[in-house]
Amino acid sequence: MYHEPIIAGESLSELVQIAGLVRFSYPCEGGFQRKHASRAAQAAYLYAPARMEERFRFFEALCLHSLKAQTDKGFTVGVLIGEDMPAQYRTRLEGLLAGLPQVSLIALPYMPYAEAMQRAFTRLFNGHAPLHLSFRLDDDDAVAVDFIAEVRARLPQIFGMSGGLDPAGLSFLQGLTLIKGEIVPSVDARPLGLGLCVMAPAGREITALRFEHQKLHQYMPVLMDPHPLMNLRAFHGSNDSPVVLPAGRRPEMSTAEIRDVLQRRFALDMDEVLAL
Repeated sequence: MYHEPIIAGESLSELVQIAGLVRFSYPCEGGFQRKHASRAAQAAYLYAPARMEERFRFFEALCLHSLKAQTDKGFTVGVLIGEDMPAQYRTRLEGLLAGLPQVSLIALPYMPYAEAMQRAFTRLFNGHAPLHLSFRLDDDDAVAVDFIAEVRARLPQIFGMSGGLDPAGLSFLQGLTLIKGEIVPSVDARPLGLGLCVMAPAGREITALRFEHQKLHQYMPVLMDPHPLMNLRAFHGSNDSPVVLPAGRRPEMSTAEIRDVLQRRFALDMDEVLAL
């Protein structure tokens, strides 16, 4: 598909719509490392009461908190759920999202993972912007309070890698990881799924959930930025991925420094995070 080049001098911020997607126990074909024998078995696992309580706990304390705290409100986020989600959980989610205009609930039936992700983003990208910037966020993770502002500040760099004609990505590599009762600083060696961004021309149907995040740089140019500290990742009992820190650098930070960073970058209390 041919796309008109962006005219020099136009404000990129005005030409880009920013939208993110959070999967909240959405059952689908593929998209999970954990395999199940049937759709019924997958649904039973996803909607198990103990698991759902854990997901809600992290979602409220980390993911939703970070979206509410964004200093730049010029974005939209969809929380993707299954149409078969038990009523008490859907009602609970609707209550949590009430009064937050940037975030909406998207309910889809069971379908292949890639199709579901594309359908969800199609609902989110409902404006007339010629460029779409999608980002992904897990329901148990958080981004710093200036995530959207920092993404917007890097639009010229992302645009410069492709001229707005082809997809280009952005990954903030530095963050903190809550793992086994500790908070560990890290700088990942490869693109990180948490907060991963992809900018593409409208209509190209290429989003931040189209490719495996660690291999994104094999498909498009990716700006991998080790600064600033942008991510808070949580490992716990219902994680779909292995509870192990990915390869990368481990910066040294004192407990006092970690406490300060959590408050300053995420508006979070360290003791409350550790209590999760």
